[in-house]
Amino acid sequence: LVFYLLSLPFLGAAQLFIANNQPSPQLAEQMIRFGGALTLVLFCSLFARTLASRRPPWPWIRSLPWTAKTRIVGDAWFIDLHAIPLVIFTGAMNLESVLAVATSLPLLAAYSAHSIRQTPESALGTTGQILLLGTFASFILCLFPWSCLFLLGLTPLVLKKAIDAEKNQKVSRWLELHHLAAGDSLSWSER
Repeated sequence: LVFYLLSLPFLGAAQLFIANNQPSPQLAEQMIRFGGALTLVLFCSLFARTLASRRPPWPWIRSLPWTAKTRIVGDAWFIDLHAIPLVIFTGAMNLESVLAVATSLPLLAAYSAHSIRQTPESALGTTGQILLLGTFASFILCLFPWSCLFLLGLTPLVLKKAIDAEKNQKVSRWLELHHLAAGDSLSWSER
């Protein structure tokens, strides 16, 4: 619920812009597309960051009978399904712009699954990678609604890159878990 509340201000700002300025229908659609796309970007970045911290990529899991493709597609679908309410909310604001926003979601979810695997090697982290790509894609989607087809076409390439990143994880990599004292009743700092 927190991720939804943190993501909705972009759609709210787009709605306020439309309500206060009475723009042309074309500009109103552009604003809803931009606000809806940025809402999805922020949601995917926050959701992927939490998913990466609570269930980090674990090289041992490669010994189970699931392929890298199954793990990546599963993560992408998991992110997709949780972002659908935001797409519905965007559609409630403007039906003409929801198609472009909805077709950009598979690319965002695939890139989120990819960035989860790249977090230890990246200086930007999961959130930074998704925000960087997603903001650029939102600008393009705002100006050119047909670019949603291009973004949808990039999805298999991003999935392939994510699958390769999953396959190329170092099995012997050791990432120490650092737990917070909050919630640990036996922690000395909690007393």
